[in-house]
Formats: sequence, C-alpha cells, structure tokens
Amino acid sequence: MVITITLIVCSVLALIGGLARRLSVTNHEPVRSTSLGPFSVELRRRGLVRGHPNGKGGQAFAQPSETRVRVFCIVGLPVWRQAQRVELPLQVVNMIGTLTARDFDMEFEPRFRVASFAALAPAWAARQPPDKKSGSGRTASERAH
Repeated sequence: MVITITLIVCSVLALIGGLARRLSVTNHEPVRSTSLGPFSVELRRRGLVRGHPNGKGGQAFAQPSETRVRVFCIVGLPVWRQAQRVELPLQVVNMIGTLTARDFDMEFEPRFRVASFAALAPAWAARQPPDKKSGSGRTASERAH
C-alpha cells in the first residue's frame, strides 16, 4: 500500500514538473525539432528587449537579447532543457520582432545554432525514417552513397 501511494505521488509530481516546464518554454518560438516515436528534441528562441539599470540610479537603458532553449521531450512533455542568452547590438532594438533565427546564429554556441542543430541532436533523433517506396530498411541518404 505504501509503495502504491509513493508511486502515485511520484507520478503526479513528475507530471506537474513536466507541465511547468512546458509552460516555461511555450512563450519561446519553435525554430527546429526532430523526433523519433515519443521522444523529441526542440530548439526554441525568444527575442526581447530588457531594461538594464545604468548604475547611477537613473533611467534603465534598453538591451536587446535573444534566448535559445533546447528541450528534450517525452510524449510532448519536457523532461530536460538547456538555455543560452546572447546580448544583441543596440542597433536592433526597434527590429527585435522582425529578426529571424539565422540573423545572429553565429553568436550562439554550436549546440544552440539553427545551422548545426541536426548534427548535434542525439543520433536516434537525427535518423530518418525508412523510405516506404523501396521497402528496404535503409534511408534515402544511405542508398545515395
């Protein structure tokens, strides 16, 4: 009886934690994702302008930044996430809503770049499903080589 209650409590806490993580990443724009069955890896981004204090007690100055988040999900619920924030040049303050994910891609570490996301996704997530036309177990890229 104690084990059953413990398992139920642990399951409910895990579900609440997953939902809380899901809510924390839903305000980030999805950039790229890859999945295999119930597992998925997503790359999300959010650009915003933050007010930084000027150090003299006066008016805060605007500093644009972009945050990227890698999220590992099981059945759509995030179980792990990793984030990196990069400060952007002041010239883009008025354009923050129109910037694309590739505009400042090189400012991020490789695991947060759009260009290298597929190469850095786990091997199981980077695999392509078999080509259904040929009926073989090899992917189209394997047959091309």
